[in-house]
Amino acid sequence: MRIAISGTHGTGKTTLAEAICALVYDDPLDAWADLPVLELNGPLDARLETVVATLVPLPERRMAR
Repeated sequence: MRIAISGTHGTGKTTLAEAICALVYDDPLDAWADLPVLELNGPLDARLETVVATLVPLPERRMAR
């Protein structure tokens, strides 16, 4: 799932983002315990490398180094 929040200044984006992150990280129903959570911040041009790196399972990443 991907969640993107946009809007003008003062519309509550930060409050909404914080509430969504709290729900995701707290996982009250244990609905996504086996799924990695990737939070992307910062410039868009740096995000692709981060996303691609998460697509490779951790054991394979260790072997590739």
